[in-house]
Amino acid sequence: MRALYVGLLVFSLATQASAANVEFTFTGTGKPVIRAYLTFEGHLVGATTTAVSITSTVPHGEVQSAIGICQSWTLDPQSGHSFETVCNYSNSVGTFATIDWCPLQSTADCTGNLIGKGGAYENKTGSFAAHTNDDADGTHEYTGSGQWN
Repeated sequence: MRALYVGLLVFSLATQASAANVEFTFTGTGKPVIRAYLTFEGHLVGATTTAVSITSTVPHGEVQSAIGICQSWTLDPQSGHSFETVCNYSNSVGTFATIDWCPLQSTADCTGNLIGKGGAYENKTGSFAAHTNDDADGTHEYTGSGQWN
């Protein structure tokens, strides 16, 4: 659902990706491309593919943008999470991925990990937290913060 979605935030800091412990804030927008859900044994079951664009800012004001695609799916209620989302992003300095989980009671506040895949992000890891708001047209608006380690 909130394909982040979150995931999203993450990419921040192109030139900062090589520095240790780089903190950033982010905003983003996600537009569902494919969505399929049904109710099974009283639980919502399904998945969403979302096209995402994010912008991040580091403390000294550098701004970077990235685009990505996210896949999000429901989890077994006994897992303790409502959704899991995996995103792949790219920008002018490299590629990275995110994976996040949302708590059972809320799909709006999710936490996750950053995984650097190529370019300035290669072999980097980090974490982030994201908040999602859904617009009336189905668009997801994301805000959050994170850190590359």
